Amino acid sequence: MLILDGHNVLFAMLPGGKAPSPDALEAAQAQLVGSLIRHHSATGEPATVVFDSSRFRGGAHGDRRESGLRILFTHPPNTADDEIRRLVEASTAPRRLRVVTSDREVMRACTARGAAVVPSPVFLREMRLEAQRAAPDEAERDAKTGRPSAEEMDEFLKAFGEAGPDRRMALGARRPRAHSR
Repeated sequence: MLILDGHNVLFAMLPGGKAPSPDALEAAQAQLVGSLIRHHSATGEPATVVFDSSRFRGGAHGDRRESGLRILFTHPPNTADDEIRRLVEASTAPRRLRVVTSDREVMRACTARGAAVVPSPVFLREMRLEAQRAAPDEAERDAKTGRPSAEEMDEFLKAFGEAGPDRRMALGARRPRAHSR
């Protein structure tokens, strides 16, 4: 079972250096949730993603379940880090857990209980590779995984002020196809 530090993974997805706008953060959250649902469909691995509600405009409410994914929102004074540690400590089989975070304190606490820890950027790379292996054709792969097109990636990057083809390719967008006639 996966347990993900939601905001830690979100910030690994986003271009560095700037804090995202509330709209961009919510859009990235929706993209992450969609990717995790597709991951569950491909692997059967259930997942729990934990977000700090205070980081969303007006706070996020309503824990929910969607297609093998449990989405939790913590409320102050509790944090996502606190909830992840609690989930690992409460597990009767912590060695079956994979915790996705790059937070060193959370990593230490989870490994001390026997859970495997995967840094957020490594997990995102694994998901990208898994999606590529699962689909033989680029168009089919994009349709199944929701991998953004070059144009969609440009729009996303413009929202964060870091647009351009070099940055887009570094983030894994597919290259535009050359049109042949």
